[in-house]
Amino acid sequence: MGFGKDMKGKQSHDAILRIQEAEIRMLETVQQFITHRVDNDKKYIAGLGKMLHTAMRSSADNTEFKECCSVFKAWDVILKETENLMKAIRVNTDHLSTNTLDVLSLLINDKKQARRKYMEERHRLENNFNRVQGTLEKNRSEYSKCVDRMVTDRNKFLEQRSKSNKVRTKLDESKARFFRSTVQLHKLHNDYILSIRAAQEHQTMYLDSALPAVLDCHQDCQETLVHKTKFVLEDYLRHTDTCSKDYQSVVASIGSAIHAIRPGEEYSGTFIELNKSPAAPPTEFVFDSRLLDNYQGSLKPNVIEINDLTVESLHQSMSKLIEEIDETKAQLSRINTDQQQEAMDVHKLAARLTENPILDNVVNYIEKRAQSENHTREILELEGNKRKLENLVEVIKQPLDQLGNNPPPPASDVQDVGEISNQDNMSLNSGVSASPSTSTFGQQRAAIKGALSKIMPKKKSHSHSGGGDDDDNSSTISEDGDNKAEVRKKNHNSYERSEQFLKPSNGPDSRMSMVKMREEGLLVDLDATEAKGRMADEEWFHGVLPREEVQRLLVNDGDFLVRESKNKKTNETQFVLSVFWSGHRHFIIQYGPDKGWHFEGHAYPTIRELVLRQHESQAPVTTKSGAILKKPILREWELLNDDIELKMKIGTGNFGEVYKGIYKKTMEVAVKTCKDTLTEDQKIKFLQEGRILKQYKHPNIVRYIGIAAQKQPVMIVMEFIPKGALLQFLKSQGSQQSAKQLVQMCVDASSGMEYLEGRNCIHRDLAARNCLVGENNIIKISDFGMSREEAEYTVSTGMKQIPVKWTAPEALNFGKYTSLCDVWSFGVLMWEIFSHGKSPYSGMSNARAREWIEEGNRLESPSGTPDRVYDLMLKCWSYNDEERPHFKEIHRSLIDIVRKL
Repeated sequence: MGFGKDMKGKQSHDAILRIQEAEIRMLETVQQFITHRVDNDKKYIAGLGKMLHTAMRSSADNTEFKECCSVFKAWDVILKETENLMKAIRVNTDHLSTNTLDVLSLLINDKKQARRKYMEERHRLENNFNRVQGTLEKNRSEYSKCVDRMVTDRNKFLEQRSKSNKVRTKLDESKARFFRSTVQLHKLHNDYILSIRAAQEHQTMYLDSALPAVLDCHQDCQETLVHKTKFVLEDYLRHTDTCSKDYQSVVASIGSAIHAIRPGEEYSGTFIELNKSPAAPPTEFVFDSRLLDNYQGSLKPNVIEINDLTVESLHQSMSKLIEEIDETKAQLSRINTDQQQEAMDVHKLAARLTENPILDNVVNYIEKRAQSENHTREILELEGNKRKLENLVEVIKQPLDQLGNNPPPPASDVQDVGEISNQDNMSLNSGVSASPSTSTFGQQRAAIKGALSKIMPKKKSHSHSGGGDDDDNSSTISEDGDNKAEVRKKNHNSYERSEQFLKPSNGPDSRMSMVKMREEGLLVDLDATEAKGRMADEEWFHGVLPREEVQRLLVNDGDFLVRESKNKKTNETQFVLSVFWSGHRHFIIQYGPDKGWHFEGHAYPTIRELVLRQHESQAPVTTKSGAILKKPILREWELLNDDIELKMKIGTGNFGEVYKGIYKKTMEVAVKTCKDTLTEDQKIKFLQEGRILKQYKHPNIVRYIGIAAQKQPVMIVMEFIPKGALLQFLKSQGSQQSAKQLVQMCVDASSGMEYLEGRNCIHRDLAARNCLVGENNIIKISDFGMSREEAEYTVSTGMKQIPVKWTAPEALNFGKYTSLCDVWSFGVLMWEIFSHGKSPYSGMSNARAREWIEEGNRLESPSGTPDRVYDLMLKCWSYNDEERPHFKEIHRSLIDIVRKL
């Protein structure tokens, strides 16, 4: 019985965190108790000493009677023994104050660090697993698009070839497009299969090796800290035991309780038995055979395709995997050596601790044991990863071994339309021809590449040039620096990537030659309007993002970016350089028609060149601020406003209009816009929804595409859901749905909410109006404008926009939100679904609805609702939030209900 075996599930994870929080609170209480005990003992010693001094001074006058009177002798003994008692109490008090409390303080820090490390390790494993699943989903999506593209190109090519008056150029172009899409499809086919296997192997490694290793390591760490706790309590006992009859019963009770502590059994008994739970059922990763429904060719589900188009990439993939295996083996070898030595040291320290249980031996034993167990965890995780990599190698190795030294077969998809089988058709205006029966694989590949190079469009090179006056300009710089540093999330763009975007587009050597080029007249001045238009190309230009949002990105001294702002007095557009330098500082970039863009020094024809020179020179932006540009922060939003065409208004949100639009002239999207007239705080709340959504990928959550903040209006772009809001769907078509179909809608919504709860996201506005209906009536959670990413959130600024009839009592009464508040809202959502979109608490005001609920009343079951569904609603509406089920339980219950309908 142990953490790694019995505590893999979410319920167990929560229990582990709860018991650690309780242990830390208990130790902090012990610390306060001992501190107060020391203070009171010191006061007692001081009072006793004062009385003793007075008594001894008074007794000095009676020395003549000491030898003859037993009463005076007894009193003298009492005074001397009282002094000995004071010394003993002082020694014990000093020990508690200097030794015991110090050890206890370190123990509390160790407990907090152990909890933090466990959460970090657990999050790291979950993030790695989510990343593998994300890769799988990305490959599946690309695969689907590629199949459709290949089928379309193939049909166009066959159609072109069948025309009697066919034009050779058009035939060659359609043939080349079909060939390119075929090449890409075959490569993506293998990538998709490998990503499925990678997800399977990663899940096996995660559940069988990595997660148990983290849990067992954490259990061992906790047990070592129990050792230390036991030592502290024993130390307290030794230095508070006065050995008097009055204290004997107390000491006996404390001693028996302390001696009953068994660190190795601390978690193995009742705690694990009450909280154990199995790991979540493994996710089944399978090849989506529907992707090939419209495909006719050699590709087969879950079978590696090996031919002249894929063999090279397969070899490269296998080589990369083998390199990773070798690196993992080297790491294992190093850690194994260290771990063996540490195990011997632990054994020796354990023997020494048994012989002499002093504080130094306890500390050394705990530290060495923690190191050994940490290496054990690393070994188990690396071995699991090695097995995963070896299994992936075997997947690729098997078809390659079957091929042996034979040349790879040509891709049959191409042969089907005569692409390679006919020597005449192989010539693409280049004179290159080959026959698969006679040419080698290398010759075929060279011929293919040579033919494609004739018709593939060349990438255009973009260069930025400009000229201007380099005269010194001492114009005043407007600085509205904000020195209040805020703790924000770090920007994840690497410094190398940001350096790339600061380089002139025609290469690094051009930095040294720009001045010379300008002198020779090769660079032409740009006016202010043209210079502004060029800013959208720079990835450190963050468009019209609000000031507060920008400050979230600037974390370290020297972080900088450029944004667009409005002059509050003139409403003119201006560009601002925002820098973190002992706080947030914002410099308005000055412009003079005769000189160009500048701060205090030289002026330049473009903002790009000004920022580049300022960054290269490492000179302060202004003498007063001393701010130096070190690292450009690249924008997080990846869409350009000009790529989004707004077609039709489909709704109104809290911050602006909602439109149906077209992204890059191909994809239908839903676009939320932000009004330019909103306050800064409102704009920040608008962008918060995009920040939250972009982290989530789940079939029952609306898919985020990106943010466009290059210019006004700022837009959040999401997938377009054709059937619209669930509430309208229920009102128009709800009565046509069977009970099973309605329960399935609840299943979909609970699946999305289970995903959010697992990521500590509180939706706060779950209702039918904020859910969407997709293809096959799948439900998707949307509208995250009120969401918060934390386990518990307390409203402190009023509750004006709260949807009262969907909100849990504790949120209405105390402003306290958790995922269990969303569970209450989910119960109302289920009621909306089965009532076909009726309004809950119809005819009641918000205030009356609150009173009605507080009186113990609940909504009645809608007609046709299965009894088990209504029972689940009532559980969701439990007044005590701890009595409500979590979404994981709700989801499983609804799945069981669907199966039995």
